[in-house]
Amino acid sequence: KPDIPIILCTGFSELITAQKLEDYGIRGFIKKPILIKELAGTIRKVLDS
Repeated sequence: KPDIPIILCTGFSELITAQKLEDYGIRGFIKKPILIKELAGTIRKVLDS
């Protein structure tokens, strides 16, 4: 569903490209380990877009 924002969280960031994120409709990307400040900022950015 294109109207549901998706944020990907992964420890395998070497395999992820900006093009792949766009192709799959992923609006945000966070690498593990996650910092709470980074998570909050990513959620805000995705919801505002």
